[in-house]
Amino acid sequence: MTNLNPLVIAEIGKMANELIVTYGKYKETKEIEQTERIRIRATLLALTKKIEAETQTFQLFLEKRFEERHRLYDMAEDLMKHGMKEKDPDLINSAITLIKFTYCEDPLKGNSLLKITDTY
Repeated sequence: MTNLNPLVIAEIGKMANELIVTYGKYKETKEIEQTERIRIRATLLALTKKIEAETQTFQLFLEKRFEERHRLYDMAEDLMKHGMKEKDPDLINSAITLIKFTYCEDPLKGNSLLKITDTY
């Protein structure tokens, strides 16, 4: 074995020590990043599920709301036909008022999902 310069041996020792420290920092950073990715995926999944649930709720709300409006328009039409058949201007005016009221009323009114707020 050849004699190595003591400075070279000391420098190799420093490099080996620095390599070990750097590798330890790398492993720690890798673990932190993996944990963060898992957290982000879980958050995205939870938000996606929340959006899907709210979408279903909103679609159900719209279906019920527009069924109700359709029923009101049908009632107004029946009332109008009856008023015309009976030649009753009060019934006709009532039908027109019901149509105007139904038309002017916001069909989305009363839906809590439309009150958008940041929750995170």
